[in-house]
Amino acid sequence: MSEPNQCSQLLLNCQKIGPIGGIFNVALVLKDGFLENLNSDDFKAVCKPKIEVARSLDEVTRHICGPELDWFVMFSSIVSGRGNAGQSNYAFGNSAMERLCEKRTKDNLPVLQFSGVLLETLERL
Repeated sequence: MSEPNQCSQLLLNCQKIGPIGGIFNVALVLKDGFLENLNSDDFKAVCKPKIEVARSLDEVTRHICGPELDWFVMFSSIVSGRGNAGQSNYAFGNSAMERLCEKRTKDNLPVLQFSGVLLETLERL
């Protein structure tokens, strides 16, 4: 799903069933470790599903779904803003997703971004 053509094919197949009302990206891969112990593969493993999939979904939905798309939801983590020892790669991936959400907002496209705190709060209720 990290390649735009993979996303395009998936969305085109889905449209054969009916219109696409929303996209939800809940990608999560963890490779925790202190920064000095992380390597490029640790960053790629964590960031690819966050950044590349989100970017591909954004690009493809702009063309295939257009203004009919009601929801474009990205789930990230509070880690991107507050930090957590051992999760710099995860924080980077989440921060990149948040920048993509800001771009969609600027472009007047549907977008919601949840940082995990909301979900934790709802679980407590």
